[in-house]
Amino acid sequence: MRHSRNDGFALITVLGVLAVLTTIVLSFGHRAVLERRAAAISVDRTQVLYLARGAAMRASVELRNKNVVDMLRDQGERTAFDQRWYEPTDLFAGEAEIFALGGAVETEGEECYYQMLDAESRVCINSAPEDLLTGLQAMSLSTVRKIMMRRETSFRNDPESRPRAYLSLEEFRQMERIRDEEWYGSRGRPGLKDVITVFGDGRVNINTCSREVLEAIPGVSSEVIDKILEYRAGPDEELGTTDDRSFENMGEVAERAGVGAAVRTTLNRYCKVTSDYFTITAVATQRQGAVRAQITATVLLGETSTQTLQWREDLVGF
Repeated sequence: MRHSRNDGFALITVLGVLAVLTTIVLSFGHRAVLERRAAAISVDRTQVLYLARGAAMRASVELRNKNVVDMLRDQGERTAFDQRWYEPTDLFAGEAEIFALGGAVETEGEECYYQMLDAESRVCINSAPEDLLTGLQAMSLSTVRKIMMRRETSFRNDPESRPRAYLSLEEFRQMERIRDEEWYGSRGRPGLKDVITVFGDGRVNINTCSREVLEAIPGVSSEVIDKILEYRAGPDEELGTTDDRSFENMGEVAERAGVGAAVRTTLNRYCKVTSDYFTITAVATQRQGAVRAQITATVLLGETSTQTLQWREDLVGF
């Protein structure tokens, strides 16, 4: 009887040890699975970030070649939507397939593209004349006064220095405490984020600016604005299509719009047909979009090179 009790105790001990060992093995196995998954996610996050960086750099190269491409296409010295720089480029598709990544199967359902925005299609809060800022419907008079006071204060402190500039729109919004309705817009009207920039010489590109920006120009009637936009829209009368047209110079703007000397002078003061500052947005995804990277960069276009002024990386997923 005593021997049977010892056997039972031994069996229970063995079962207990086996249970502990099983738990340990399962824990190690589970940990190994988690570590493997974490490593895979880390690889995906790194890969998607470098894809987005590569797309942004590719866009910068395309922009650097803009002057040569425009010359070959006989598109003159201007910046407009009918030029190659404005075309969004999918780096996983098309004839080039710039980023193949081993074939179409690996990139199926994924994105890697860039698109560019003409920063000077908007009103520069650092250099635009006060009356142009005042003309923006989304801009309150109190905000205009704050902008001008910032410029005047820096000038009084050091007359030989340049006005103290806002470095980004985010800085401007936080410092001046812009309300959401001003920033995002309301009732179908764009907000400040869609009509202002911190880059440029103060003039707006008449080939790329929106109606809301044109309406801010003092002394220009709605009839003149309609003529400008109608010409830009091309034969199909719709902006953003393949038959869009652009103005080669400010003289052509005045001629097409049929304006007098006074309006011509006004347009020459506030507008131009070329741009030097561009914002690049590059996006890449992995795991069917679950991991996503976005690069936002602002570059200054020179005659044969580009200079990166701002670079921001955003990475989300898992």
